[in-house]
Amino acid sequence: MKAVAIVLDHDFGDRLGPLSERYPVWAVGSATNRQVAGEIWRTRPSVSLTTFQYSPEDPVTRTLAEILPTVDEHHGQYSAPEPWTHLIVLGARANTATRDAVAGIGFTIIEETVDGFIAVRSAAG
Repeated sequence: MKAVAIVLDHDFGDRLGPLSERYPVWAVGSATNRQVAGEIWRTRPSVSLTTFQYSPEDPVTRTLAEILPTVDEHHGQYSAPEPWTHLIVLGARANTATRDAVAGIGFTIIEETVDGFIAVRSAAG
């Protein structure tokens, strides 16, 4: 199983450290997340942690839909020796919009969590 985490919570902050030790992480580039990411990059340069631009005014569902193709480009079947099969989203609820967004790249939400949801790539995806 190859999992990637997407963090849409602009105040995720210090929780990026432990998460990035387990999975490649893509996090919204809020001031809080960028500050913590900078410290992680200085102390653990081999960690796969990416911050990305987003509009704080946009709904998290839009931010998710916009970043998913880029994440898939970096971790999908054409870019990675072991393509991602699991997606962990933190900072967004499972709803019609998030289900549609992940389905657009071949994933299905299988579990809701306190902070978000987990999705898996379908066999056809």
